[in-house]
Amino acid sequence: MSKSSLSVKKICMLAMMVALAAVLKAFVKIEIIGIGRVTFTYTIYLIAGFMFGPLYGFGIGFLADFLGWLINTGGLIWNPFTAIASALLVAIPGMLRYIKTNDNTKIALSFLICFLVCTIAINSPVNYIVKYPVGDVSFWDYLFIERLPVQIPVILANLVLCLISWEPLRKALYRAEIVNDKGRVAANFYSLQAETEPNTETENKESQ
Repeated sequence: MSKSSLSVKKICMLAMMVALAAVLKAFVKIEIIGIGRVTFTYTIYLIAGFMFGPLYGFGIGFLADFLGWLINTGGLIWNPFTAIASALLVAIPGMLRYIKTNDNTKIALSFLICFLVCTIAINSPVNYIVKYPVGDVSFWDYLFIERLPVQIPVILANLVLCLISWEPLRKALYRAEIVNDKGRVAANFYSLQAETEPNTETENKESQ
């Protein structure tokens, strides 16, 4: 397998992950009166972060948010702050994949940090400003009465789904030579390249 073909394979995997996340964001959601759209993209974002790392993961999350909005705007204006939060939902697990602990701990830490940073620190203030531009309801009332009662069950459901699905998915992707034994795409591509590059020294000896 040549270096160029590996690059094409990697680009295809990135594109597929962006497309999958965008479709999930656009269509797999629940409309709740008074809260807005609740999407179920945490699981695919975490898997993408584990597979591609923080740099590619940030791009996947950002593009998926924008494309998901293009597919189904819901009558809303695209919000770059929401896109940054989506990007961090992938980048944070991408960074945590390097810590020395088991995958279940990494998954739990990823969800906790993403919940604090993305859901509470970024998306909640943005959604509050959009919904209550004149401040007729306090931010804390909105956060604790309207937002968290919806977001916490969503986070927990995605956490359980990810804990159940990650290990079988990692093994399946490893057997398909898409990831290495740790579930990382980039490292697997380099190892595949090393395994499939011809040994020129051996070939030269055989030809003599």
